[in-house]
Amino acid sequence: MKRLIFLLTFLVFIGLSFSLSAQRTCATMDHFEQEQRDHPNRLLKIQEIERHTQKVLQGGARAVEGVITIPVVFHIVYNTASENISVAQVQSQLDVLNEDFRRLNADRNNTPPDFLGVAADVEIQFCLATVDPTGNATNGITRTQTNSTSFGTNDQVKFNSSGGKDAWPASQYLNFWVCDISGNILGYAQFPGGPASTDGVVIDYAYFGTIGTATAPFDLGRTATHEVGHWLNLRHIWGDGGCGVDDFVADTPTAGGANYTGSPCTYPGPNSCNQGANDLPDMFQNYMDYSDDGCMNLFTSGQTARMRALFEPGGSRESLLTSNGCGTPVPATCEDGIQNGDETGVDCGGSNCAPCSCPQSPLTLTIKLDNYPEETSWRITNANNAIVASGGTYGAQPDGSTVTETINLAAGDYTFTISDSYSDGICCLYGNGSYTLADANGAVVVTGGSFGASESTIFCASEAGTTPTCTDGIQNGQETGVDCGGPDCPTCPTEPTCSDGIQNGQETGVDCGGPDCPSCPTEPTCSDGIQNGQETGIDCGGPDCPACDPGGCTTVTLESNDFESGWGLWNDGGSDARLSASDQAFANSGIYCVRLRDNTSSSTMYTNNLDLTAFEEITIDFSYYARSMDNPTEGFLLEISLNGGASYTAVEEWNLGDEFQNNQRKFDQVVIPGPFSANTIVRLRCDASSNSDYVYIDDVTLSGCQSGARVAAEDLRGGQQTVAPSLQNVLDVTFSNVNLFPNPSKGELTLSFDMVKNATVQVILTDLSGKVMSQAQITLATGPQRKEMDTSKLPAGIYFMHLVTKEERIAKKFVVIK
Repeated sequence: MKRLIFLLTFLVFIGLSFSLSAQRTCATMDHFEQEQRDHPNRLLKIQEIERHTQKVLQGGARAVEGVITIPVVFHIVYNTASENISVAQVQSQLDVLNEDFRRLNADRNNTPPDFLGVAADVEIQFCLATVDPTGNATNGITRTQTNSTSFGTNDQVKFNSSGGKDAWPASQYLNFWVCDISGNILGYAQFPGGPASTDGVVIDYAYFGTIGTATAPFDLGRTATHEVGHWLNLRHIWGDGGCGVDDFVADTPTAGGANYTGSPCTYPGPNSCNQGANDLPDMFQNYMDYSDDGCMNLFTSGQTARMRALFEPGGSRESLLTSNGCGTPVPATCEDGIQNGDETGVDCGGSNCAPCSCPQSPLTLTIKLDNYPEETSWRITNANNAIVASGGTYGAQPDGSTVTETINLAAGDYTFTISDSYSDGICCLYGNGSYTLADANGAVVVTGGSFGASESTIFCASEAGTTPTCTDGIQNGQETGVDCGGPDCPTCPTEPTCSDGIQNGQETGVDCGGPDCPSCPTEPTCSDGIQNGQETGIDCGGPDCPACDPGGCTTVTLESNDFESGWGLWNDGGSDARLSASDQAFANSGIYCVRLRDNTSSSTMYTNNLDLTAFEEITIDFSYYARSMDNPTEGFLLEISLNGGASYTAVEEWNLGDEFQNNQRKFDQVVIPGPFSANTIVRLRCDASSNSDYVYIDDVTLSGCQSGARVAAEDLRGGQQTVAPSLQNVLDVTFSNVNLFPNPSKGELTLSFDMVKNATVQVILTDLSGKVMSQAQITLATGPQRKEMDTSKLPAGIYFMHLVTKEERIAKKFVVIK
């Protein structure tokens, strides 16, 4: 396989019709793409959040009603005096956030009548933090002088170690960083579910608030409103694509790209995706577009529902509901079981509490893991910074399980550190993890769970004392058994102790062995609920027991939102067909891939024969859109066969007027419990009256929870065939692994991607307005491709690189800086 390397020379046009300095530029999507490269689990976590969001949106009644208050801390990171903005400027920005999210903004009267019906009060407000993470009083503003003259979008502003400021706990505060970003970027945010150590919003000091350094036309505080929208899971209204890309909100009209509307904000503006009669123009007044501050004035009801879903039970912002960030500081906290205030230990030390005493060894560390145990580890270092004890990661443990470690230490000073490789702690975004380190007497040394990348606590330890410890359930001190023997405790019993669940007396195992108890079994002990023998887990692993369940689920996503305009995959005779004119308006949105029509076998979607014998359950996620249904009994079914298609059983049925209505896109998720067979087939089929009724299906995801197995990449889009075609043929995929680097670029830019099949490719460079700067057409063979490009002659700003074939179009954004 040859590796094709060549140089593309861009033709740079002179006299551009816009000024980059006068256009809004948001780097949130660039930041999200970088997160996915840095953290392999990032995409899975955003998919979890989306599934939770769709479940909430379809679930009816909400658990969280009324106004939600979010504590905010502003980290001012400055190099020059002018960047060290005033408290009044901070307050002006906070005021704008509260006005915009409560629809109290004075310019709400400028919302066009066409959009008044969907303009909404989000019922979210923001308060300047009054309590810092240690429980002390604060004004909600930190100030850090830095040697860095500017920061990009690589999150360096979020860490003390790189000249910025460490985040406050993301589970309790919305972190704002205000600095010089550079590169004409106004701001960026982190979508929910990312690392806690970088969670929050970054705004350039020149586009922050309404006074001081705020610079027109971005001097009304709407950059922060826009970025907080991203932080609360909103996308740009054009979905960062063309007319066929969704922003996941139904009441924002489809847009083909960003609008850069400025004064006088004349309505109607462009209708970039005109879909015929009654189609509304682009909503350039929406806070999630790119218009100037003075033209923005609304969030919609759909956007409101999407943001508030994050605070429902299980949502990734739920923990903010119980934050004390805007509460009252409590000076003496000597009885709350937490090391806070100026305490030097848990409920001891500092100015208010009794002095701390050194805990007695051995120590017991108990960790309740979150849903990603493979990210958790810990260590204890001595005064010389040498590691004396450590543990983790715990990938072999089930999600949410509890592990206990016993730690013996000599007298001395130590530091306990617990770490999370994804930088989101073990509570509370993905699970409800916690940890406690306690001494031999059960006294708590440190406890917690909500942290970023790591959390460290200094403590001292002493040798086990001579004070009787005859009631703690541990063999310590001079005891010769558990709570017995030695000079301090009662004599250990000589009677058999073969039923107490403890290895004591003269037992050689738990309740077995020695002169008093039955002999310990030499056969495998794979059903006693204990990790013993040569087991590597409880009743599993080793030479005698079944392999341990690695836990977790695997997911294969089968989706394509980028078919050529006017085309879709449907099953009329098992081949692609041009859609009828009446269907063009629906198919052109790019979200419908398969059409199930009437009650015929040719409009049924199948998986291949799947060997799911090792699976506990499988889940089908999909979206659908019904058309022309005219009877309440008409609908479609999800069915399963355990005998290779000889017979099917209905798992769930959707009927008109019940689960769905015509011309409305809906999402659904169905969990099918096992057991399954080696000849399992899942299918979706239409159940209508043979009069051109049909359902479009898209975004099909097949996932399974299993013991040591993997879901094969089978399609759920086949026609009548028993064995479906390959996934690549079904999806018409041309490119994979598309990357641009370095990004931002100062002169050289590398485009790399893999060709899935031979194809003629157009490589097109456009500016933000969509103007073509250069283009080339190349015929490429299957295999890895790499193109080196010269960007030194391009003006500083943001551009898009497009890869286009007959089947697929991919656009990648990059930034040129000088």
